[in-house]
Amino acid sequence: MALGLGVFLGVRASVSSSASFALFLIATTVILAMINRGLVRTLLGLVAVGCLFGWTAGTIRGEPQPKTYIGESRISIEGVIDSDPAVTQRGMAAWVRWNDEAGVPRRSWTEVTGADIGRRGDTIAFRGTVEGVNAEFVKTSLARVSTPTSRLNQARHDIRQWLASAVRTSVPGS
Repeated sequence: MALGLGVFLGVRASVSSSASFALFLIATTVILAMINRGLVRTLLGLVAVGCLFGWTAGTIRGEPQPKTYIGESRISIEGVIDSDPAVTQRGMAAWVRWNDEAGVPRRSWTEVTGADIGRRGDTIAFRGTVEGVNAEFVKTSLARVSTPTSRLNQARHDIRQWLASAVRTSVPGS
């Protein structure tokens, strides 16, 4: 348990913005392990080793920060729907994976005004306006499915829709 706690603390420290916090955490547990005797020393040593492993793993596996979007605000591109579309007040919305003009992969929440956006896995061609520093949002007025998803993904979508409607009709409340 002490090793697991150390790994957890180390991974959390790797996510923090400064490496000094991780070094402080590891150094503190090592110093406390050197000062104490017996079982406490062993437990603190395991926490220190776990912190080191967790910090190393978290640093290596850390998610890369998206590059700042420097392209045009008005775009006309193709992308793949990455989530089940949701109905919003303006129309339909979903996460869409696409590449900008520089070839940088993006994942944006895309809202399509007054149109059916398609299904998860469909490739859509759309025109819209990019918003956000890292192109987090794309508001579109025109989108069409250029390549439908595979039959397997269509079957998965149909099953999810059937299950969702069965739950909505059978289970009271939201």
